[in-house]
Amino acid sequence: MKLANGQEVDVEDYINNDERALIATVIIPDSSLTCIGYNITRSAAGLAIVTAAVSIDKQGNKVIALDGVSPLHQGAARPIRLRDVETQDLKGELLEQAVADAIYPEADIRGGVEYKRYIAGVVITDLMAECQYMVEEA
Repeated sequence: MKLANGQEVDVEDYINNDERALIATVIIPDSSLTCIGYNITRSAAGLAIVTAAVSIDKQGNKVIALDGVSPLHQGAARPIRLRDVETQDLKGELLEQAVADAIYPEADIRGGVEYKRYIAGVVITDLMAECQYMVEEA
């Protein structure tokens, strides 16, 4: 991202920094990525329980990102990337379990710890399968 002060920073560095500067531009390094995301809510106007996104490039490199499933920092969960899970070539129940084991959600009005682990694993597994199908069809 390019900030209003001209500085360029990585999204993860920006998220992990407590001081926020105005974002002027979002730079997408590879526009040929196949990406898909999903926001889990209990109702159309409900609070997001889990927000999940995956991407796969032409070489098969994966990115898995989640929000709503990390320990609270200053009262809110921060988006996380599951780098360890990305490097494994898991599918189905093995991927679900790896995602559930890699996150540390906190219980709140949106759901309990086990529910958030379960739903994050299921959603990432579904998104990964759909994203891989889209890559193969392209």
